Amino acid sequence: MHRHVLLARQLSGVVILCFVVMHLTNHALLISSIDLADNARAWLAKPWRSLPGTVLLYGAALVHALLALWTLYSRRTLQMPLIEMVLLIMGLLIPYLLIEHAVAMRLQLPMRGIEPSYLQVLTLQWFDNPVLAIQQSVALIIVWVHGCLGLGRALSANPRFRQIRTVLIAAAVLLPVLALIGYGVAGTETVERIRQADMSPHPPMRPMPESYGGGNMIAMVATAMRSGWVMLIAVVLILRQIRALLARAGSVEISYLGGALVRVAPGTSVLEASRINGIAHYSVCGGNGRCSTCRVRIMASDMPLPDADAAERATLSRINAGPDVRLACQLRPTAALTVARLIEPPQTHLTTAPEMPPEEREIAVMFCDLRNFTSLSERQLPYDVVFLLNRYFELVGNAVSASGGKVDKFIGDGVMAVFGLEGDLPHACRAALRAAALIRQEIAVMNRELHRDIALTIDVGIGIHAGPAIIGQMGFSGNMSQTAIGDTVNVASRLEGVSKDLRAPIVISDEVMAAQDRDRAGLESQRVPIRGREFGLVVWPLRDADSVRFL
Repeated sequence: MHRHVLLARQLSGVVILCFVVMHLTNHALLISSIDLADNARAWLAKPWRSLPGTVLLYGAALVHALLALWTLYSRRTLQMPLIEMVLLIMGLLIPYLLIEHAVAMRLQLPMRGIEPSYLQVLTLQWFDNPVLAIQQSVALIIVWVHGCLGLGRALSANPRFRQIRTVLIAAAVLLPVLALIGYGVAGTETVERIRQADMSPHPPMRPMPESYGGGNMIAMVATAMRSGWVMLIAVVLILRQIRALLARAGSVEISYLGGALVRVAPGTSVLEASRINGIAHYSVCGGNGRCSTCRVRIMASDMPLPDADAAERATLSRINAGPDVRLACQLRPTAALTVARLIEPPQTHLTTAPEMPPEEREIAVMFCDLRNFTSLSERQLPYDVVFLLNRYFELVGNAVSASGGKVDKFIGDGVMAVFGLEGDLPHACRAALRAAALIRQEIAVMNRELHRDIALTIDVGIGIHAGPAIIGQMGFSGNMSQTAIGDTVNVASRLEGVSKDLRAPIVISDEVMAAQDRDRAGLESQRVPIRGREFGLVVWPLRDADSVRFL
């Protein structure tokens, strides 16, 4: 049931978002002229004014609105991550804001035999009822933000979406801004045009002089539909209370091993039970069955548990979970049971989904380490060592940032940097190689200064590997930071050690060389043993002269 509801919500949302994109594009053309926007409207609105288009659009709108009510009713608790709360509130508010406009455009004007034009609509909204113009602008922003947030959540785990996310965010900001500018410019122009015409000796009749917000027929219809929508929301809230009252008599008892005993309505998920009762329970993906952090072990159950659906089975199989392990977000018991949280957070903090859930991504990882730092630090004063390290860290950090990467962490005298948090893997590998070449170049400059000032030089070794890694917020309490973990990170660290063995300043894996897709003339590869790899790894040692080509 949950999967079908989710699919219906996503499909109906995509249909509505397609309409909104075309509508905003049309509005943006108002910046040029009202006539241009009207001419474009004949093409942009044509698909939606056909019978199939009308059925598709209003069917999607009806489905999406009803699913908002269903979400409000089906949730056993209104405690939820902030983004889910924002989406739900917007989903309930949008129909209320758009009913009047929809009735006017698709009911009143066609009934009067009028094909609405931008001049008519702008006159009605900007001259006759400016409050309506403000209301439509607010509604436009809410609809767009709701659609973008929903689409972003649905595609957050898609690697292709992550590759073009920056471009999509830029478009998501630019399009509504241009649409609002066009709407405002055209509205101001329309008001000025009407005022000048009204001051002439023979003022022309304005199209449809009454505001559709003030006309008797449309006002009655719009008011009735708005009142009906508000009543539906009220009915859903009342039904929630009735369900809660009835559930007290037939509640399900959930015992947490070594902890609390709670009673919830049948059909409430174990994760929802935890949230309702303020019990700390990890759920990194927000309770959508895409992670296993909320999993519990079933210690006892009065009745057989509902079978896991395909998505839950797939998640559990990936972690080789036993038959007594279930996802708390998907398990909805109908009888008393005892569970043990397998990943138990501190009791002082209620853990919910982070703003950026962990995700697997193709990235490039670079490790850079000072050579012979231990012996160097023994020969220098502590303050000089700190000065030297800070110079070195600044140099590496600037090179990484200039190449589009991110310093992940400082480890003693080493630096870990990641590339590809935005963009594809080839771009990430080229950026990592450029950063490595910059570091080697700047180290040479720094050594000339150090030799002149304190008769000292330093050297660094760099290892770069590329592949899949888990990117997420890690740490505890107020010490959370975004980092990367996985085999790709481990191999990159070991390649830095290989650079010392091969007496090469930079060593990159064959995966990096293949992905960067640039000239490799004069470079040679070799297979080296790597801990954890049965057959070793093909690597490419790079000298300083070799790395210049990547700048």
